[in-house]
Amino acid sequence: MIKVFDFCVLKFYDNYVISIINEGVIVTKSLSDKICETAINYYQGKPFVYITHRIHSYSVDPNVYHDVSKIKNLVGFVVVSDSKLSIKNAILEKIFLDKPFQIFSNLDDAILWANNAYAMHKEIK
Repeated sequence: MIKVFDFCVLKFYDNYVISIINEGVIVTKSLSDKICETAINYYQGKPFVYITHRIHSYSVDPNVYHDVSKIKNLVGFVVVSDSKLSIKNAILEKIFLDKPFQIFSNLDDAILWANNAYAMHKEIK
């Protein structure tokens, strides 16, 4: 399933969702809430990993991670970027999220990690 908002695109798969946020967006609490609500409704309690594919330059209010950390079925968070600035920002953002958090330079590695995190979570349960 693909969900298009005026600020991003969400692509849903069995174990993970990939978001692509539009250029210049500031991800505020209200935008983050839309993403979270959409993911929660799609997965309906099933574990999943959130992958943000940072193709475009945008910023995130790190306070949004407080609410994101409360999503019980979110088993991991991944940032994909080859931008040094984006990676530096992701390292800072990681401090605010109480979930497994990884940073990759390519989407294939992120998907592999997401599928492994999902499988490990299923084994623990």
